Amino acid sequence: MIYKVRAKPWRNGWELHIDDIGVTQSRTLEAASQQILDYVGCFTGKRVPVELLAAEAMIGGGEVQLSIYPDLGSVTDLVKAALAAATEAARQQDEAERQARAAARALRDEGVSVADAAYLLCVSKARVSRWSRDP
Repeated sequence: MIYKVRAKPWRNGWELHIDDIGVTQSRTLEAASQQILDYVGCFTGKRVPVELLAAEAMIGGGEVQLSIYPDLGSVTDLVKAALAAATEAARQQDEAERQARAAARALRDEGVSVADAAYLLCVSKARVSRWSRDP
């Protein structure tokens, strides 16, 4: 079962509107998953086990998933843009490291010393050595 939850900020934390169940509260979004599972457990009369992984848990022998959607009004677009930018930055960082690894291997294959390769790539000698060994 998938429970969709709309989280609305208020003065003391978050209102958690659980589709077809009701509303509960949590001081933080971090604690919201457990609060929601406890509330769903009370509502359905089924014991909620402790095995909670992120926003997934087992409840009454069946899998329960939580989808929490913070309702941040006009700030939502800023949050989405920040997350998209962070994702893109991580992708670019991965690509930069892949290219640096290839450059380190090529420099070493051309006989450039570890120290000079490190200087050229603006990394430590240990990193060049590791990159030169890695497949």
